[in-house]
Amino acid sequence: MENRGNFPSQEKDKKSRVLLYTIIGVLLTLNMGLLYMWRKGDRDKTQVQGQLVTEQKINMEKERLLMDARSLLAKYQADSVQLASKNVTISAELSAKKEELLRMVAKMERDKNSNEADKRNLKKKIEEMQAYIARLENENTELKEINSKLEVKNQAQQEELNTAAQKNANLTKEAQRLKSLAERLQSSSMRVDAMKKKFMSEKEATTDKAGSAEVLRIIMKVAENNEAAEGPRTLYVKVTGPEGVTIANPGNESGKMMYNGKESLYTYSIPFVFERAEKEFTSRWKPLNGFRKGSYNIEIYTEGYMVGSAKLNLK
Repeated sequence: MENRGNFPSQEKDKKSRVLLYTIIGVLLTLNMGLLYMWRKGDRDKTQVQGQLVTEQKINMEKERLLMDARSLLAKYQADSVQLASKNVTISAELSAKKEELLRMVAKMERDKNSNEADKRNLKKKIEEMQAYIARLENENTELKEINSKLEVKNQAQQEELNTAAQKNANLTKEAQRLKSLAERLQSSSMRVDAMKKKFMSEKEATTDKAGSAEVLRIIMKVAENNEAAEGPRTLYVKVTGPEGVTIANPGNESGKMMYNGKESLYTYSIPFVFERAEKEFTSRWKPLNGFRKGSYNIEIYTEGYMVGSAKLNLK
């Protein structure tokens, strides 16, 4: 009687345990699934992060290569402008390398997913162009050193030529000066007298008295000169009185001549024909206002230089 009374309770406990075990199993299964999903998600996240890092690294390397390429192309452009200003032509080989590099840069800028082969190729082209430019710059440095030495040598030679040219110019100038001096007319003798008429006679005599002097007489010999050209000349006579002023009679007798690059007043002029041989001439001049006591300076000029001079003192 007692065993039959406990049977339903035992069955009930058995079913409860089965249900509990089933719930526990389900929960374990769910937990295992969640754990699997969490671990899978973590692996996927790690994988995605790794892919992002790899892509970022690839993009950074790509940008670095593109930056190097752009910098190299900018240097090429600047060098081209500088060389063009000096009329220097860039070699066809370097120009071809530039065009090839330019095309590769444009391609990689368009293509967002450049592969390793493209990057390796771009890096190779950059290195080739850099090496070529470095070789040219090294050759250019050697040429600059040679040119610098040549410039120093040429400068020294040019200075020697300039010195020689200056000496030659000085010699030519001196030769012209000496020739001009050699061609000048010079007096071999010159005498100036004050003349008066003798008392009770028409004859003239010299005097040193200002009160009795009537006329100046100039006797001058023009020296022989085979360097000077033959032909007519005009001799300008300049008479400076005791006051230090050039004496000139009213009218057209006097005028201005050039001497030492300046105008100078002369007293009167004489026509003269030069024939290279020594030649004497006599000239006479009378001041309208007579003579005063003192010293007179008589100078004769032609063609801007002095031929001869003499002094006369009157009491």
